[in-house]
Amino acid sequence: AAAAPGGEGPGSSPLPVEGGQAEDRGDGSPGSPRRRGLNDALGGADPNGIDDENVWPASCTEDTGHTLGSTYFEHNVNYFVKPLLRCTNSQDISGRHQQSLNWKISRNERQIVDALAGSRWKDAEKQRLDDHMGTLECDTGVHTLMFHPFNPLLISSDSMDGIYVWNLEELRAVNAFRATRNLENDWRSYQPDGTAASLKSFISLTLANPSKEPRPMITSLTLINPHNYSLLLAATTAGCVHIFRDYVVPGHTRTVSGFRVVQSDNLWRQWPCTVDWNQLSGLLCVSSFCNMVTLWNLQLEQCCLDIRLPPDQLVTSMVTDKQQGNALWLGCADGAVHLFDLRGDLSTPFQSTREHTSSVMKVHTRASNEYQLVSGAQAGDVKIWDTRNLKIPLLTIEATGKPPVTALAIHDYSPIFAYGTQCLRVNVVNFSGEALSSIAYHSSGWLHNSAWLGSRIPVCCLAFHPLKPWLAAGDTEALISLYRTEEDRKRSSG
Repeated sequence: AAAAPGGEGPGSSPLPVEGGQAEDRGDGSPGSPRRRGLNDALGGADPNGIDDENVWPASCTEDTGHTLGSTYFEHNVNYFVKPLLRCTNSQDISGRHQQSLNWKISRNERQIVDALAGSRWKDAEKQRLDDHMGTLECDTGVHTLMFHPFNPLLISSDSMDGIYVWNLEELRAVNAFRATRNLENDWRSYQPDGTAASLKSFISLTLANPSKEPRPMITSLTLINPHNYSLLLAATTAGCVHIFRDYVVPGHTRTVSGFRVVQSDNLWRQWPCTVDWNQLSGLLCVSSFCNMVTLWNLQLEQCCLDIRLPPDQLVTSMVTDKQQGNALWLGCADGAVHLFDLRGDLSTPFQSTREHTSSVMKVHTRASNEYQLVSGAQAGDVKIWDTRNLKIPLLTIEATGKPPVTALAIHDYSPIFAYGTQCLRVNVVNFSGEALSSIAYHSSGWLHNSAWLGSRIPVCCLAFHPLKPWLAAGDTEALISLYRTEEDRKRSSG
């Protein structure tokens, strides 16, 4: 095209030329700056007499009609238009972020103080815990249960790698996803409109497995930073952990990190992966039914310590103290309980005992008493220990019903525990050995449809709410039943 008068047309240079003289284009046309060759960039002439125009390939010299755009200028405008000395969200004490954080801290402290003072748990060791709150229904069997300590949420996993998030105020699922799938692709393939029916369809689509391919099972769930913006950690039978953020809002759930934590020679082996997260020390303790425990620094995603036991002692449960995070208790398949001091020598246990006659299902330290340890075995014997002396248990309680025990849960603040047996019942017992409740899990009022349906459903997992008198029981037929005390129901309704 011909240049417009004044040198502003498409074929003219928009920049003025010094001295009123136009530079040579290199192709004989005036008004365009000459292309710099390699020798010009080096500040000298080519001693071999090579023409600069031949340095560049033909694809770089010809006009393709495309222009390259950049947002660098807009980025700097947006950056420098803001005050550079303004406080960040974490430093601004009057900002929304800090106000929200202060509200969460105040709410959490109030709930913890209520639990410690016993205002909610007044005479809790004498109250029946069998008031039915409701029933939740999953697509497949329930394998793991966990309450959020400060929000009305219940998190469960199914018989594969599916994770459900339940709203306990509305008794419905608010999100569901698979731990080993691309969550963003699942959301893009189906956009729900926000209704309950649409969300249920999205959950069914997300958890579908049309190829029937084998998937690792989730065996442990834990929350990282539950007091603030929490992350969800899930451990699978493949020896891997997956960490998720925004796990409550469907479509926004993303995988923060995921890596293998169990180092084993038998990579094909599928064993339960047991984890324990300590918020104070930032360490994740991991074992997978073997004689080795690894301690991981999650901030660095790096293994920092290894604890090895004799080959015949397989770790089935573990817990760290909630006060300082320096002690680690291990429960083994041969009935032994070991105490390790993480500050000292880890080659031998600091204390050991073998009072159980069967495999230890659970070891648990209570938040209300730092010197109390509770251990339960499959044979039905539950022992209460003084952590300063593991030679003799303070109390031994024998579970009633036909062994083995299929599930066991211990409360953090109230001196009670619950267990399920082959008799299809959930029994709640206090630390004095008195039976508080015996929940017939096949009663007609506590299942969805009929009594004969529940008579064939064994209890496979139990979980107490850390601060409230709530109990969740899951079975192999995808039902979750929620229970609480009558006093808590009256307080909530009043």
